[in-house]
Amino acid sequence: MKIKSPLDKNTLLFIVFFLFPFFILGFLGFFLISELKIYLKEVIQFGFFTFILFSISQLINNIKIQTFFYRISLVLLSFLVFIKLAFYYNFDVQLSASAYYLFFETNTNESSEFLNFYITVPLVILFLVLFFINFFFIFSSKIKFRYSFSIGKRILLLMISSVFFVLIYWKFSNENLLYKTFSSYNEYKEFKELIKNDLAQEKSKFIIDVTSKESEQIYVIIIGESTSKTHMQIYGYARKTTPNLFKIKDSLLVFTDVITPHTHTISALDKILTLKSLKEPNKKENVSVVQLANQAGFYTYWISNQRPIGMNESIPSLIGKAAKTTIFTNSKDYINDVYDIKILPELENALQDKKHIKKVIFIHLMGTHSGYKNRYPKTYNIFKGTKNIKTTNTSNLAIRRINQYDNANLYNDFIVSEIIRQVQAENTNSCVLYFSDHGDEVYDSLDFCGHNEWRGTKSMHEIPFIVWLSKKYKFENPNTKNWKKYTNRRILLDDFIHSFAELSNIKFSELDSTKSVFDTNFKPKKRILTKGKDYDKTNK
Repeated sequence: MKIKSPLDKNTLLFIVFFLFPFFILGFLGFFLISELKIYLKEVIQFGFFTFILFSISQLINNIKIQTFFYRISLVLLSFLVFIKLAFYYNFDVQLSASAYYLFFETNTNESSEFLNFYITVPLVILFLVLFFINFFFIFSSKIKFRYSFSIGKRILLLMISSVFFVLIYWKFSNENLLYKTFSSYNEYKEFKELIKNDLAQEKSKFIIDVTSKESEQIYVIIIGESTSKTHMQIYGYARKTTPNLFKIKDSLLVFTDVITPHTHTISALDKILTLKSLKEPNKKENVSVVQLANQAGFYTYWISNQRPIGMNESIPSLIGKAAKTTIFTNSKDYINDVYDIKILPELENALQDKKHIKKVIFIHLMGTHSGYKNRYPKTYNIFKGTKNIKTTNTSNLAIRRINQYDNANLYNDFIVSEIIRQVQAENTNSCVLYFSDHGDEVYDSLDFCGHNEWRGTKSMHEIPFIVWLSKKYKFENPNTKNWKKYTNRRILLDDFIHSFAELSNIKFSELDSTKSVFDTNFKPKKRILTKGKDYDKTNK
């Protein structure tokens, strides 16, 4: 049945329902999107996309197919609006390629943790409103789906839609989630293939002239997760979150001005553990610290309590795959019984391996990963209430998360100090270095909990960097007597491979002593982050 008037009741009702997601984006986006330019681009792009879908529907003559297309379109538009608004609500930024990388790496259990952490009552209400309208529109018998224009008007719609399609691709690609998802996934696959073909291999073809001492050596590199120095007692935090490390602080080198190049694990470790840097993010002749240790004659271990996702398939795990022995203590899930204490027996086994006198042991912790309450056993549920908490957000949720994060830090302190104790018991030429991939903002300077690249606070960027040296290591490396003087050096950790090489007495063709924090020739560089942001100017 054709519509007699373009303004009859059924037509108006149909248009209102079809445009409902657009109206929601326009209204709520005004309050949630802080920059007017970005808000206008989001609304215009979504309007274009809605128009394109409507125009396509007018090319369909079969009523059943057209009805099905209407329904699918409305569900798709509502879903896209929900994702956009949820991201702006939680992070106050547009979805970026780095965010997509996180989604592509995430398993179902970690997704569950993410949803529990960020899906709040307002977002549940938004979801229900959007999809209740969908349900009503799709199944209401009062609304006729059949709506057709004349051939001339269809051609005009098609021409306008073509212009809009070109504009979306050319001017609004950042706002188009479908295009961005597709392009980001292709980039991610290429990135991952590059790692599989190069960094996941035991040796690299890009380094030569690798040499090291042949004497007994044990080096342990601990890679933390989401741990900010802001919540660590040893860095001046008011709560006693690192009592074990604090007790032995005189035997530690506690570097006070170290920042991570990124605030997400994938992009951070991609630079920290390799020759890549913020200055050379696409370096093709890339090498990892694991490969460097292999080629220097060390027997390498990668012991991880992070889920590998499809067995050795996450990007950090692929880098670890180059190790001669890889052990994943968390092969089940992210939620139940994944405490980092599982690492300790595996470390002990590696230390007791007498077949190899030169060892580098990489340990990847769960640390203080979000879902903080799942990172420590009940015996570490020490911090409660509001004592010594400094935050402008005093809501029950904020206080609860701060306490959970501090408890996770307390347990992390136990794990790191136990690793040091085990290595110390070997009484040999050894050292332990601990750093975190990035930190978390836990209502310190923003009304926000978690981490994202776009809001990049001090709590997200400023990480612990702590070194323990054995007596024999100090004896064999007399230059260490000066290292206490270096702990205030301004460091951007994308040059870590050079510091790692000097710490483990490795020489190789690409070594640059000016980039090693342990070298007298060290030269601090401007800490320019993504989009040209000078960290030290913006965080005075």
